[in-house]
Amino acid sequence: MSVESNGSAVQMSEVTVNKGSLDDAAVLSIESSQSPERVESPQEIHKLREDTDDGEVVLSNPALSSNGVVNKVRLTWDNLCVDAELPPPSCFTKLKARSDPSILETYKKTKPILKNVTGVAEPGSLLAIMGASGAGKTTLLNVLSNQNVNNMRVGGKIQVNGKSMKSKIKNISAYCQQEDLFIGTLTVKEHLTFQALLRMDGTNEEKKARVHDVMSQLGLLKCKDTIIGVPGRIRGISGGENKRLSFASEIITNPNLLFVDEPTSGLDSFMAESVITALQNIARKEGKTVLATIHQPSSETFALFDRLLLMSEGRTAFLGSTTDAISFFSGVGYPIPPNYNPADHYIHTLAIIPSREAECKEKAKAICDAYDTQHGIGKQQMENGDSSKVETHHEIPKAPKFKVGIVGQFRAVLWRSWMAALREPFVTKLRLIQSVVIALIAGLVYLNQGNEGQDSVRNLNGALFFVTTTMTFNSITGSLYVFPAELPVFLKEHKQGMYRTMVYFICKTLAELPWYTLGGFIFSVIVYWMAGLRAEAANFFIFCGIVQLITQCALSFGYLVSAISPSVQIATSVGPPLMMPFLLFGGFFIKDESIPDYFIPLKYISWFKYSFEALQINQWDGLTIPGCVNSTIACFPDGEAVLKSSGYSADNMGLNIGVLFAIVIGFRFIALLFVLLRARRAR
Repeated sequence: MSVESNGSAVQMSEVTVNKGSLDDAAVLSIESSQSPERVESPQEIHKLREDTDDGEVVLSNPALSSNGVVNKVRLTWDNLCVDAELPPPSCFTKLKARSDPSILETYKKTKPILKNVTGVAEPGSLLAIMGASGAGKTTLLNVLSNQNVNNMRVGGKIQVNGKSMKSKIKNISAYCQQEDLFIGTLTVKEHLTFQALLRMDGTNEEKKARVHDVMSQLGLLKCKDTIIGVPGRIRGISGGENKRLSFASEIITNPNLLFVDEPTSGLDSFMAESVITALQNIARKEGKTVLATIHQPSSETFALFDRLLLMSEGRTAFLGSTTDAISFFSGVGYPIPPNYNPADHYIHTLAIIPSREAECKEKAKAICDAYDTQHGIGKQQMENGDSSKVETHHEIPKAPKFKVGIVGQFRAVLWRSWMAALREPFVTKLRLIQSVVIALIAGLVYLNQGNEGQDSVRNLNGALFFVTTTMTFNSITGSLYVFPAELPVFLKEHKQGMYRTMVYFICKTLAELPWYTLGGFIFSVIVYWMAGLRAEAANFFIFCGIVQLITQCALSFGYLVSAISPSVQIATSVGPPLMMPFLLFGGFFIKDESIPDYFIPLKYISWFKYSFEALQINQWDGLTIPGCVNSTIACFPDGEAVLKSSGYSADNMGLNIGVLFAIVIGFRFIALLFVLLRARRAR
């Protein structure tokens, strides 16, 4: 088959992929092997360049997108003005303003960012948006893609093929952020499979074929089974492969427009060139319209761009082909020096140097004015564009909020959460090893205490409280990382309409449940029998059940803290101190009736209190304790006396278990509300 690209037909062949069901894709069993980081060599970059020109086929199903728009899209913007809404002055500043009203004059309501910017992006071309820091590059990209514009006042006209689309532009476009946001414990293929499951229309076979096509197109087949990696913790794919995976995640839905923010940030020249070559492939081979902001590319990378948009102080300094830019700057008195990188020359010429701010602003203004009066290339191209190369698009239908139903969302998100937990070292190996080691230490400390009569009472109560605190701290430590670590990924995917917040929350907690359950059971088995607690089977299983409830209460509290905290550092800093009041009111350090009235509310939601009482009831209820005959010191003839000394009653067993379940549900419900709130604010 063939696809139009830049007015010429490019021959394309088919890529053969294995057929299979969606279930097979959703339950991939792939080795979690980790390969050392790789750097693209010049030979690999040369191969990528050759792929651009040899007509090699990478798409077997290019028409998967059902957004109602043909492949070619011409994006225009006319007299675009953007003002950012600034935060109001603080209360302290308002108080100072009472004595000096001039203070408030510096607090303007808005700040102009873009000023009458006009331009065009053609199908089948790669447009580079360049300029010094603060020139307005990212703002222009955000406004054109209708992303992150909540606090901005936007004026002007943005059209796709001559029609205004407003928020519907998201239905036919994709936006690649500067940060690479992935779940690092997944492989490349697993990540793209997850994206296809939740973002694409079509049959299961088409989705699997599209995943293979995109990996082939962007040179990711060689690393498809490699873990993506977590910087500083888990080694994975290279930086260039990370960037190309970001593009693959977006173009998997076959968008007509692709917006890319700083795709070469943090990459060396070889990696940067391979990334831009991948964008060039997307534009030329598929006829896509690609806009990318870029900061000081190398001369080799700069040569890969078809067209150039230079910005300065929120204005257009130049728009046209990269060859036209050379003559334009020569015409305004700033020719490119011999053997000098054109990109560096343009940015240095338009940059505002702090020590020469007035002079630089005057120079930049003169260049922008010269472009407006002498050339007006963007305006001319908007009015006189070659309409023969742009097909008329159909009416854009309103896209559904979610591509996949709740069952499909639940299955895909649970699968990803399970794979991520399975490969997370702290969740699997380290947590289980930790449970075994701590249980063995506790078992040796309290070894056979249950066989020592009166002397065992105090020691066994200490062992039971140690079990309560240990299981709490073991569980809460891991749960504090859950939401802050994955929040950027979740918010990005939620804004893309991939899944509901409740689905994500439930699946995330369910995926971690088996590991915490297994760790708690191993801990219970070791401690219970080494310490010599009651040998009845019923009491043992009740003990195990109470330990699981302690674990879930601590997890729920940890989920709540992590849902509130904006970062992992804050969550780990505030989590343990917030838990200390609950620990104090657990019944071991202070009797229940001695707790001050002003702390009564905290006592009633302390899982330490209910679990410690339940563990004591399970151990002492109905038990006769030897060694109390003719004793001159206080002793306990039976378990009822032990419970009474602690202010407990065997009749409270059912109440304690019920309240523990209520605490689990209550904390998790509040945590879900905070996650929902953060998702709503992000949208």
